[in-house]
Order: sequence, then C-alpha cells, then structure tokens
Amino acid sequence: MRAERFSVFWIAICFSCGVAVAQEASSQAADAYLFGGEPVSPVSLEHWSPLDSNWADLVLKPNFHEHIGYNDNIFAIANGYPLPSGVLKGDWYNSAGVGGSSKFNLGDQQIFFDGTYTVINYLHDHMADAHNYSLDGGVNWMAGSHCQGKLIASDSSHQATIEEQVGPGLNTIHAASLTNTGSCNVYEKLSWNFNGGFLENTNSAVFSQGLDYRSWNAGMGPQYALSEVENAKFLVQFSERDFTNGIFGPFSSGSAYGALSRVDQVNYQLSYDRSFSDQFDMILMGGFSSVRGGGLVPATTPIYSLTFNWIPSQKWQVNGGVSQSVGAPSNVLTPSQTTMAERIGVSYQWTPKISMIAALSRSSATGYAPYGLTGYAAAYYGSNVSLSPSLKLNYAVTPFINASASVQRSDREGQGFRTVQDIVLVGLDYQPQ
Repeated sequence: MRAERFSVFWIAICFSCGVAVAQEASSQAADAYLFGGEPVSPVSLEHWSPLDSNWADLVLKPNFHEHIGYNDNIFAIANGYPLPSGVLKGDWYNSAGVGGSSKFNLGDQQIFFDGTYTVINYLHDHMADAHNYSLDGGVNWMAGSHCQGKLIASDSSHQATIEEQVGPGLNTIHAASLTNTGSCNVYEKLSWNFNGGFLENTNSAVFSQGLDYRSWNAGMGPQYALSEVENAKFLVQFSERDFTNGIFGPFSSGSAYGALSRVDQVNYQLSYDRSFSDQFDMILMGGFSSVRGGGLVPATTPIYSLTFNWIPSQKWQVNGGVSQSVGAPSNVLTPSQTTMAERIGVSYQWTPKISMIAALSRSSATGYAPYGLTGYAAAYYGSNVSLSPSLKLNYAVTPFINASASVQRSDREGQGFRTVQDIVLVGLDYQPQ
C-alpha cells in the first residue's frame, strides 16, 4: 500500500501545531494591545511545545483519523454466490480523514459548523475506493425569553454499510436536508414543541435507486414537566415521501406502478422520560403510525421504544433499548418499512487510559410490495434480519489522541440468502474536546 495513504494523520498534527502557534502569538499580542502591556514578540518555535497551548480553545477545532483495517466481504456477496471475475472478496484498506468544527455567538444566537472528509483506499481492489464527506451548519436560535431551537442544514455522502444495502455490490448514499426544531414555554411547566424539514435521499447503485425519495415533514405537540426529573410529551408527526424513480426505481418506468410513488404517513406518539438518579435514566414512547399511498393497502401499525442508561459504578456503564418504528425504506425495496430493533452496550474503564466497549444489536426489517408485486419483491428485496456484535478497545495516548482496535461482524439473513461481513480496524484519532 502506497506510503502517502498513511500520511494524513501526521500532516494534520503538524498543521494543528501551526494553528496553535499562530493563535498563541495573536492572543499575546492582543493582550498587550488591550491592556497596555509591552509588545510581545511572536512565539519562538525553538522553545514552543504543543503542550504549551490549550487546543480546545481553537476557534476552529480540527479532528483527524488514520485507520487500517481488513474487510472480508467488500461487496456484500451472499454465501454461496460466485464472485464476479477479477473481484476480490476481501482486502486490506486504509481510511484517512480530516475535519473541523466551529462554534461562536452572535448576540443570543449561536452559529455552528461541522465537517469531515474521509478517503478510503483498498490495497488491491481500487474499484471499492471511496470518498465520504459530511457537512452540517446552522444556528442554535433563541426568540425572546420563551422560545429556543435549532436550525440545521446538512449534506453527506457515504458508502453504504451492509445494513443499508438492498442487494450485493457497492452503493453510495447521498443525503441533503434542512431541519428546524424548537420549543416555546407556554405557561410555567407547559411547553409547545414543533419541528419541520426537508430530506432528499439518493443512491448510486441501480438496484437501490428504488429507494430514492424526497420527503417533507412537520410535527407539533405539548410537553409537560411533571417534576424536575421527568417529562411527558405528545407529538403528532406528518410526513410525505415522493419516490423520485417510482417505487421500484428504473424497473418500474413505464408501468402503472411508477406513478404510485407518493406515501403519506402520520405518527401519533406519547413519550415519558425520567432520571431516577445520577446512575439511571429512561425514555419510554408508545403510539401508532398510519400509512397510505404508494400502492399499499392503508395500514395502522403500533410504534414504541424503550431506552435506558445505567451507570452502576465509576468503571461500568450499560445502555440499551428496544423499538418498533415505521418509516422510509433503508434496506427493503418497499414504499414503507417496519423495523424492530434491540440493542445492548457495555463499556468498562479498565484504567484511566484504557477502556473497552462491547455491543450487540439485532434488527428485523419488513416491507410490503404494492398490489400484485409480492413475488417481484422477493429475494434480497424482501424482509431480513441483521445481527451485529462488536468489540472495541481504546487507549488514551493523550487527552486529544486516542488509539483503538476494533472488530465487528454483520450477519444478515433473508428470503433465501445469508450475507456475513467481518471488519477489523486499528487506528489513531485526534479530537480536541
């Protein structure tokens, strides 16, 4: 593997040192000007050390990572299926990324920005190389003394994971969104929550383009503070999804089903959250979802979730949850997907520098084809169950640099297929806090 693929992390550290030097020099000069002190000469590199500066005070906080790993099933090929000619099933790869975040105030409004760019290069199979990015920016806004919220615009592109695939191969998912959430205090313990936004989701793989859609959503409802540690909320959420390629993507063009591309959904949900102590908190939600359109028989489905976080000691932390949700399809070629999920995670702080995280998640996804197309939606387009165990070991080299080693398995089984993928990673992350 070419050496330049592993240089990003160290170039980034040198860049950060330069930024810190410049900030330190400008800070000292500004202090001298504002408070009448003697002019201060620029910081001397000869006597400067990275430990002399507070990296967390940078206006733009950089972050970098350099990971090396092995993926034993790059193209998510199901067990027993032959590989295309000239394609390796597994390969070593390098993931190098750079990013930054910034946050500052303009009066009562707080402006923020986050961005990352990651290059993934495989040792032999360059067909699988990828360029992923994520950008978001917005404002944590306040309106008077009673209303506050967040307006955020996001744009991202990433190579789909095995849990996001409707079939074998590589797929790049692009998502762009604009979302506003807010809350206004109405009277003492009573508040009114609201949200609204737009999302566009597209896929590069032909077999996944039936999942391309645009959606608009809006929601509102009251929230009541039962006490200082518990709240009750009721929310009605409206959404409209328009499948831009028809329900079955290019395969439905010219058919009657291509026009049946709009799905309307309304969720009614009541939630309750409580912090029982510093060691345990819980969120409970229940309700139902009503879906119409897209060639589907109108249906009403229960939705629910239970999540918890438990800290039994200073070294141990346990979190998990169960849920059933209805929403846009992510790995089943259907106008509306129902997903049941369970997850448990355990973290252990072995020493002040060494920690371990173990997790196990399971999800089952089901979907229904429009009238008369059930057979067409068979094979890997249909319902599936995914099981994913993972283990990660972290070592805090410094307060801002973390070394890690991890292993993760994804095991997805559906109608007549089973796809297994194992990924092993080691790397360094630089993240000012």
